[in-house]
Amino acid sequence: MAIRRSFQFEHFRSSESAGVTAVVAYDGIPVGGFVDWDDQKIEACFFVAGPEGDAGDGERRLALDDVDPIVVSEVCNDLAVLAEKVRA
Repeated sequence: MAIRRSFQFEHFRSSESAGVTAVVAYDGIPVGGFVDWDDQKIEACFFVAGPEGDAGDGERRLALDDVDPIVVSEVCNDLAVLAEKVRA
């Protein structure tokens, strides 16, 4: 799910079993948008407790120590896959 805040967007990935949601905030246009815009840049990646609709504005960010290391690893892998696609 993408949410537009000015020209900043967010995508979420919930982990029901861990009870957290990863939030990736980026500038630019939403994925799949117009081709003549500037490249997008990830501005932040953080975790919040609860489901994706409850992410808020990041005031409730969790410390990485409070997030299951497997969930952190999965999100880092997702970001690495995105970075590889940019280089391709």
